[in-house]
Amino acid sequence: MEKQKSPTWTQVKKQLANLETKELLDIIGQLYKLNQDNKVFLTSQFGQGDAEQLVEPYRQAIKREFNPDRGFPRIQLGAARKALNNFKKSSADPVAVVDLMIFYVEQGVICTNNYGDIDENFYSSLESVYADAVALLRRLGNPGLIEQFRPRLRRIVRDTSGIGWGFHDELSHIYYTEYPPE
Repeated sequence: MEKQKSPTWTQVKKQLANLETKELLDIIGQLYKLNQDNKVFLTSQFGQGDAEQLVEPYRQAIKREFNPDRGFPRIQLGAARKALNNFKKSSADPVAVVDLMIFYVEQGVICTNNYGDIDENFYSSLESVYADAVALLRRLGNPGLIEQFRPRLRRIVRDTSGIGWGFHDELSHIYYTEYPPE
């Protein structure tokens, strides 16, 4: 028995084009209710909803991996990174994305400072998210926004002093290359 291929977007789009407005709205409503990512996507596309409320489930998923309210951290980077990436794909608000990226790194730093050195993969993940947050801020090109996030970025560098695997050195390099001392 031959496995049937999933329909392409072109095929689906052709079917959607034949639907009435009410039918389209029903399908979009079902997508909205299906999961948090769809809700964030649809809400942020129309500039509605409170950004803090939309990002909160993703913050909690990241916090649960690095700094749970009870017990020890699981430190499953895949789960924390998935929450971050899902929000990045779903949100049309780059400021909320930068905020969550910095939160991800902050939670990793808190975890390390509370529980001791982790491993190279852990720090590589935090470094890449930190670098991506700095790069996104640069692309946004809003000096006020940069100044809003700079204290948190600087605090991360300060709070990583003494952490191994070259972590502090890499974050310092990223920070001071982008924001040289005056």
